[in-house]
Order: sequence, then structure tokens, then C-alpha cells
Amino acid sequence: MRPHLVLLASLLLLGACASAQRPAPAASRAAADVARYVPLAVGNRWTYQARLGGRVERNVVRIEERRGGFFRDNQNGALAFDGEGVRDENRYLILGPVVRGQTWESLLEGGVRERYEIVDTAATVRVPAGSFEQVLVVRATTPADPQRSLEVEWAWAPDVGLVRMSSAVVGKDGQRIPQAELELLSFELH
Repeated sequence: MRPHLVLLASLLLLGACASAQRPAPAASRAAADVARYVPLAVGNRWTYQARLGGRVERNVVRIEERRGGFFRDNQNGALAFDGEGVRDENRYLILGPVVRGQTWESLLEGGVRERYEIVDTAATVRVPAGSFEQVLVVRATTPADPQRSLEVEWAWAPDVGLVRMSSAVVGKDGQRIPQAELELLSFELH
């Protein structure tokens, strides 16, 4: 299993298919604010260190082409900016407006809803690639069973992209069991 920028949501959110619940357009959405967190251009490249269980892997994600409205990477992932948010082929990963407390949902197979929330818009995140400020943190929560949920947090640095991702199983009692972590080692933007 090799995590990468685009398929982290489907890989870590129980591998379920989702459909984005598109909200009604809002004139107040600042499209440029959303797009700045995921610089999409052919040739852009991010190198990550991933920890999955006891394994540590290095992973390079490179945008290779733009096709069908999506920027497609070297690992068959796809991202697009549609004026309302940044999305993969199934769900929004960031949805405007970029304000703390903004929420949205995606519908999984079987009627399970994954819930997204912008939990911070001014975080400072330190990873091997450096220290980043004004980082957007998005949290997704998906019920795993009646007693547990899977929680994934993405940290998106302005004009850089994804700098950290972490996931944990969270029990009803609040106990967290870490599952995976991804940290940015380096990046090259065109």
C-alpha cells in the first residue's frame, strides 16, 4: 500500500466509494483562497515519508498531465479545482469558504456519511521539509462501527500543498489509536 496525495481520502477512509454532496453555490466563496492550498500544475512534485504500521516508506507524487478536467499524478490519482473547492474524483478535500468551522459531507457506499470540517486556518506545522504557517487543517470523520470512527487530518500549506496527513481510530471513550502518518520531505513547484 503506497499512500499518495490524491488517494489518501479513499485509502484511509475505509476504502469506501463516496459521492460529494455539492452545496448550493455561494457568491461569498473566495475561490482563490481554496485553490492556493493545492498548487495544481503539470510537473509539480512532492516527496513524502509515510509511516503505516511498522513500515516507513518514501513516496514521490508527481503531476503528469491534465485530462478530463483533473490533474492526474504518477499514481493514478486525480485532483481538480472547480471554483468551489479542491476535489478528487469522488469528494471535496477542501470546500470554500476557507473559514474555521466550515463543514461538508460525502456519502459513502451503504449510506454512511463522512463528515469534513475545517478545524484551523492558521496552524503552524513543522515537517522535515520545513516549518509552514497559516496552514489549513481539515478533519474527516467516518463511522467505522457503533463504537469507533476513523479520523483523518490533512494539513495544507498555502502555495505548497499537503504537508502532513495523519489518521487514527477513535473510540467512543475518546481513546485514539494512530493508524498512519505522512509528512512532506521536499517539494518542487512549476
